[in-house]
Amino acid sequence: RAPAHFILASEAVIAPADQCADIVRDLEQTGFPVEMLMLEGANHGFDQQERSALSPLVYDAAFTEAAARGRRAVLNGIVDPAKPEGARP
Repeated sequence: RAPAHFILASEAVIAPADQCADIVRDLEQTGFPVEMLMLEGANHGFDQQERSALSPLVYDAAFTEAAARGRRAVLNGIVDPAKPEGARP
């Protein structure tokens, strides 16, 4: 079964990383396969280039690329069941 993949922004206030990490731990305790990537210093919406004029969120290309690398690692692990590089143990 394919894992759930959580990409967390450590500085997010809309979806706080600590609360999301609790969900990851809960899933792990039930035996559900889950991978988590914590982007230290990132804020919520780092990968959204388009937003309303009133949005306080800021696009960040480096965090967006890091998230994409994490997604690729998890997907590669599904295709090749060896532990994906960069995935959390």
